[in-house]
Amino acid sequence: MKKIILSCLLIFCVESLTAPNSNIHKTYAGYANVLSHREQAIKASTEIFPLNEIVLFIIDTCLEENVNPTEMLAIIKVENPKLDPFAINQNVVYKKVYDKHRKKYIKKKIIVSEDCGIGQINSRFLQENIWFYWTNRGETEEFDVFNYKHNIKLATRLYKTLKRELKNSHSAAMAYNAGIGSVLKNDIPQTTLYFYLPRYLANLEQMGELR
Repeated sequence: MKKIILSCLLIFCVESLTAPNSNIHKTYAGYANVLSHREQAIKASTEIFPLNEIVLFIIDTCLEENVNPTEMLAIIKVENPKLDPFAINQNVVYKKVYDKHRKKYIKKKIIVSEDCGIGQINSRFLQENIWFYWTNRGETEEFDVFNYKHNIKLATRLYKTLKRELKNSHSAAMAYNAGIGSVLKNDIPQTTLYFYLPRYLANLEQMGELR
């Protein structure tokens, strides 16, 4: 009887000692894996950007959000190649209007929206995106589109949703530029198809993603 009790105690002690070690090994393996991904992403990023705090923040944000950093870097390289946090690009259309003074029809430039900051967030959907990808995610700071950290977080979360909905990175990249509606309706603008997408793919290839 004593031998049985001693045997049970021995088994219990061994399990108690090995179980935590097993968890530690799993935790360490996961941590090492994240470090490995970060190192690979940093190395890849230097193929298209000079390494700086903005690039590192993009990579770290992507890893936190479970997004492939090279895909986000490839998008931002097309959107904002100089990584200017204060960049503004206007989206314009030209409408034919009658000029009373000239007594003829002229083309009038109309600003439809503006793309702002590192990730070139579109002003037309800015409030909607702030709600879904900032406020609704528990962020307490007031969103500032020209704060590169705020902008990158929102842009990364937006891209993550697009990729989840569209199932692949190429479609998600086009939707990031032209809107998910145009991709779903197969009504993608020519500039997105023949300018934006090829540049996105070229950036991925330069970083070694398409080899």
